[in-house]
Amino acid sequence: MNQTGAIKPEPLILHKQGQIKGRSPDGKVIYAFMNGDQYIGPFENAKPKGRGTFSFQNGDMFESNFDTDENGNLTISGDVVYRWRNGNMYKGEFRISGPEDNLHSFVLCGKGTFIFATGDSYEGDFQNDLFNGTGTYRFTDGSIYTGQFEDGKMHGVGSMTYPDGSTHTGTFKNDLFVN
Repeated sequence: MNQTGAIKPEPLILHKQGQIKGRSPDGKVIYAFMNGDQYIGPFENAKPKGRGTFSFQNGDMFESNFDTDENGNLTISGDVVYRWRNGNMYKGEFRISGPEDNLHSFVLCGKGTFIFATGDSYEGDFQNDLFNGTGTYRFTDGSIYTGQFEDGKMHGVGSMTYPDGSTHTGTFKNDLFVN
């Protein structure tokens, strides 16, 4: 189950300087940050407001609900759709850690779906950017594991169904069936 490519999202600097670059064809504001990052979405009172897309200069991007708090700081809420430049994608709950020097980090937590560029997918519980709790992992070969995960690995009670219909149900430890 070891997938290549980090699932850790790119850090987000929420207090960056930039300028409005124009409008998209559907009327949303295009806001370009000095470091090359970009926000496309609705603006209200010269601030992001509503569902928008934030693109990082490295090619990663995410979509979520943007607003501004009473201090004028950008806030993000609701489910996020995060797409990595390597083709991985996450849709689900998250939290933001920080700020440290205006650097905020996304942390995948709660319920979500992660689709790897390889075609493998996981749907279930996340904690600290890892599969933790109960979930279902679908392999591109057609195998499906449903059960417990710990620190990104099949760990605990679960069931693996193989493409030929055979199953292993019982205890898994560090991605291996043990009994």
